[in-house]
Amino acid sequence: MAEKEMAFFDHLEELRNRIIIIILAVIISSAVLFLFMPGFIEILREELIGVPLHVFSPMEAIFVTFKASIYAGVVVSSPLIIYEIWAFISPGLTKKEQKMIIFALIPTLALFLAGALFAYAVILPITLKFFFRFSYQMSTPLFGLDNTLSFVFSMLFIFGIVFQFPLVIAVLARLGVINHEQLSSKRKHALLLIFVVAGIITPDPTVVSQTIVGIPLYVLFEISIWVAYLLEGKGRKVPRKEKMK
Repeated sequence: MAEKEMAFFDHLEELRNRIIIIILAVIISSAVLFLFMPGFIEILREELIGVPLHVFSPMEAIFVTFKASIYAGVVVSSPLIIYEIWAFISPGLTKKEQKMIIFALIPTLALFLAGALFAYAVILPITLKFFFRFSYQMSTPLFGLDNTLSFVFSMLFIFGIVFQFPLVIAVLARLGVINHEQLSSKRKHALLLIFVVAGIITPDPTVVSQTIVGIPLYVLFEISIWVAYLLEGKGRKVPRKEKMK
């Protein structure tokens, strides 16, 4: 009993140490990035946003810079964060479980990065131009620094999550929960559901932004059907007669 208690407290101590390392890494990264963040925000404003951004309180500029630095610090520290989490949980996993997690982790990160890049290169320029032109038709708008950058970061995050859809389908297909025929038969339902979800996650009520979000979601659904089909093909056993032929 005493040995089990010691082992439990040893795990708690290890967890505490690893959390401290993660927090320190994020703090140090954020502090360094804070020095360069004003220049980065200016580049982002010129290349992506393209309109003057205004602050509406004395503390807003430094608050936005601080917030953006923390976000960037987490991203920069993510390799260390992943390593610390992995180092803590991996001893309690079997070799098969370790391989499964590694197999899932790589495409997860790749798909998240692809989604964020897609949002930055395609979605954000379209949506921002539309919003700005629409606003100028009705009035002379003042775009706030905090609100505009929050919109940009939220779109990057949303599309990073959205692009995980094929991976979720791949896992379900591998487990035998769904197959490509089931997905194919539900195309109309999926299209309706996707545009409902797009209407929920878009930060404004316009049909244009809903469509912009919905189209790549549906493309991901079609990709997921092919992924499920390929995984089913790997799982099928070829009959002996066919092998002999």
